[in-house]
Amino acid sequence: MLPSTRPRLTPSLLLLALGLAGCVETSATREDFAPLTSLAPLAGVYGNRGEAPAPRPAPVLLSRLLWPEDAHLPHELVETIAVEVLGARTLRVTAQGRDGVRKVGEYASGRDFRWEGGRLWLHPRLGVAGLRSGEPMLGTTTEGVALGLDREGHGKVRQTASATGMAFLVVPLHVGATTDVRFAKLR
Repeated sequence: MLPSTRPRLTPSLLLLALGLAGCVETSATREDFAPLTSLAPLAGVYGNRGEAPAPRPAPVLLSRLLWPEDAHLPHELVETIAVEVLGARTLRVTAQGRDGVRKVGEYASGRDFRWEGGRLWLHPRLGVAGLRSGEPMLGTTTEGVALGLDREGHGKVRQTASATGMAFLVVPLHVGATTDVRFAKLR
């Protein structure tokens, strides 16, 4: 019997191939954040509706990013978001519509956000994928939001999302996306 001339696929090479096939990263980012040394430059009034570089199925609303759990706030009726700096570590944020103030919130560094590298980082949300029937992946999910200014002085939000786990309990998978959204600074 002649020895086979076919190359043998070792288990570790197969796992490496499956692992590399399961990694996907996308980014729709534009310019970077402006370098800020304090919260003071964030003071101003911003449009609530964001300007994303690529078309999105639904508009990105700054009010929804700031108050994601508030089911009583009609985000679509909020026109502007006013930001006041109350001190070195505290902001007051006011959502305004045609008929007046819709919501007011205060954000404190360490409690509601962290200030790092000239960006205001909202606390990340962690989750688990695969708990609902029909979900093809079992693993963890993360979402993060960084706020700041772009180099032109307009509001800038960077949204990140990722999921890591096993697709169909066989293929290791990591997917992630980063999207930058601009919020016009009106005054």
